[in-house]
Amino acid sequence: MKLQGLIQGIYDAVIEDAKEVERGRQKFVAVTYNVNDGYIDVWMDKSGDVTVYVIHDDERKHGGALLEEFIEKEIEEMFDWDDVLAAIQEEEDAEWRWGCGN
Repeated sequence: MKLQGLIQGIYDAVIEDAKEVERGRQKFVAVTYNVNDGYIDVWMDKSGDVTVYVIHDDERKHGGALLEEFIEKEIEEMFDWDDVLAAIQEEEDAEWRWGCGN
C-alpha cells in the first residue's frame, strides 16, 4: 500500500470515529487500522492531539517512531472538526431526503 493511500485510509477512519465523538457517543477518537502483518492505532482527543502506534507482528518495532510521527503530523494537518460537522450534516440531510421520499 502506498503511503498516501495509507494516510487517506487512516484519515477516513478517523473522520468516521470523530462523528461518534461529536454526537456524544464517545469521548475521543480511537481507531485501529489494519495493515499487512499488523495494525495502526490512532488516538485523538477533542483538541486534535493525535497519538499513533504502529504495531507489526504484535509489537512495536525499532524505527517505527518515525512512521508514527509522520502519520501523527499528517492527520493533525488534515483534520478539522468542521469537516466532521459537515459530514454529519450531509448524512442528516440525506436521511431527511430519504425519509421524505425525495
